[in-house]
Amino acid sequence: MTTSEIIRTATASDFTKPVKAKSITWQMLEGYLCKPKVGPKEGNGFVAAAIDDGPRKNERVGSVSLLVYDLDNKNSVVVADELRHRIESKRYRAIIHSTHSHTPDKPRYRLILAVSEPIMPADHKQILISVAARLGISDALDMNATDLSRFFYRPRCPVEQVGNYVFISVPGAAVDIGSLRSIANQNVIDLCAWRGVDSVNRNLAGVQDLLETDQNYELVRKMLSSVPSDCDRDKWRNIVWSVISLNWSTGKELIREWSMRSDAHWGDPINARKASADLDNVVADYDPMSGTSIGTLFHHATESGWNRTKPNSEPAPERFIFHTASEVASLPPPEWRIKGLLPRQGVAAVYGPSGSGKSFLVLDMLATLTQGGDWFGHALKPCPVIYVALEGTAGIRKRLQAWSRHHGQKLPKPFKIVTQNLSLLSASVVLFAEDIRNAGLCGGVIVIDTLAQSAPGADENCSKDMGTILAHAQLLQRETDSMVLLVHHAGKEASRGMRGHSSLHAALDTVIEVKHPVSGREWQVTKSKDGEGGISCPFRLEPVQLGHDGDGDKITSCVVIHDLFRQPALKEPSGKNQRAILVALRESAAGTGTIGVEEAFAVATDALPSDVSDRRSKERVKGALQRLEKLGHLVRDDDSYEVK
Repeated sequence: MTTSEIIRTATASDFTKPVKAKSITWQMLEGYLCKPKVGPKEGNGFVAAAIDDGPRKNERVGSVSLLVYDLDNKNSVVVADELRHRIESKRYRAIIHSTHSHTPDKPRYRLILAVSEPIMPADHKQILISVAARLGISDALDMNATDLSRFFYRPRCPVEQVGNYVFISVPGAAVDIGSLRSIANQNVIDLCAWRGVDSVNRNLAGVQDLLETDQNYELVRKMLSSVPSDCDRDKWRNIVWSVISLNWSTGKELIREWSMRSDAHWGDPINARKASADLDNVVADYDPMSGTSIGTLFHHATESGWNRTKPNSEPAPERFIFHTASEVASLPPPEWRIKGLLPRQGVAAVYGPSGSGKSFLVLDMLATLTQGGDWFGHALKPCPVIYVALEGTAGIRKRLQAWSRHHGQKLPKPFKIVTQNLSLLSASVVLFAEDIRNAGLCGGVIVIDTLAQSAPGADENCSKDMGTILAHAQLLQRETDSMVLLVHHAGKEASRGMRGHSSLHAALDTVIEVKHPVSGREWQVTKSKDGEGGISCPFRLEPVQLGHDGDGDKITSCVVIHDLFRQPALKEPSGKNQRAILVALRESAAGTGTIGVEEAFAVATDALPSDVSDRRSKERVKGALQRLEKLGHLVRDDDSYEVK
């Protein structure tokens, strides 16, 4: 993980409040922690994990994004310099800062380590303990602060300890989670060997990584289908753990689909709620060091008569099949290219006004998609990308160069660019689909930038023309087993959405709007057939210098930067008394960012113009401070103000 890569976290205004999902970079985290707030241990903080908006519960954690330790130094004492030396010896990237109860005589620290990849909940405790042992800090830890959804307060100091606050940023590399998992896998290999699993079936038995591919997904799904889910509880639990051991993003969906086939446990709403809660608890109880692997499922599936080499003898249905509601509910969930945003197949659109940054955003999305990982905190499934650039090659060339320079890497080979004209009004779509198949680029994402350029002469407000455009886009996605993504313009009235006939919005699977309000750029999901609408994220465009032209002028383009902690600009006070008082308060609070209420009143009084009488000054100061609070320049916390 580089310092600019996205880290999925969540924040809340208090540990009792619901959290809001946030994505940050390492630099943002350093900025968040480098300066403490003065006051008691209360208020806002963060969770070092990917968790959706809502209650802060362990079972809602998707993955852990950082290794975080609280060192209370009760059993053994590790001071900051020694801790830093140990981290540097392992070459880990880390942040060390003191916590609220820290004093020079009784040091208390929080240690945050960057990780190379998100940690699955089942792996978290073991990896946390393993890394602590490597650093020799196990005896200094507060083991009560290791929950998946642990709330970590933003740094706070008593006023008398501000000068003793410790903040240390240690450069280095992220902790290699893959190597730690390999150690755990070796323990499973030894255990399977002891149990007598033969070498031919080791990969299938789970003693080697079974990658999350479409083929392996179907393999595991067929094994599950061969085992009745109405089996005894121990067998059911072990099979659940067997699938969870794969650490697949679809693992929970697979075992839920299989478990729900049990009419005895899921047949009525009351039992279904109990069964669902039981399943969540069993998943949370999985121990990666228990030795349970996918071999457990392999064993039970074989006992039930499943044979991997036996050809599929099920006859193709010749008549219509009438499913029950429970059967439909157990069907596989929708597949995603970008989880929660872009489905694997269909037609979608990204739209916004000119200058909103929509083409930069789409390029960043797709360049990231070709290499995997996540985009704005949403998991990706890598695939080929075909970018049909219909608004000139000069712009796309500079955007591609800027992306590569900013990220320090070339665009992955699956990212292909087409600059020839493509019309969604003609039969050229059929030829285009054929060329995609011949090039081996099916099963990916095809971007058409822009829709208007792909339909020259069409009347976008005409239902017939828009119907033809949509029909050809849908034909293209079917013929190539792909997702077609249209880049489009907003209408003259932003509140009315995309330009063109209403049938466009109705036919799309996903619609993402790109905005550029005064407070900054952002994108928002305004429609999602299979996902959650209303998801939004801020971003900004950062200039990248590419060189100089023949006249010596700079050649520049932009890249997308996730602007997580952006706050709306505060409105400046209009009255001269308010402006004078705010300047004086900022100067007085320059050291800590805070000032006592009584001191603030005195500073404000001195800042008033000399023509204000003593009799009126008290009222003027009181009114000015109230107005500055209302505008957000002052945030009162008991007997002090935080000055913005």
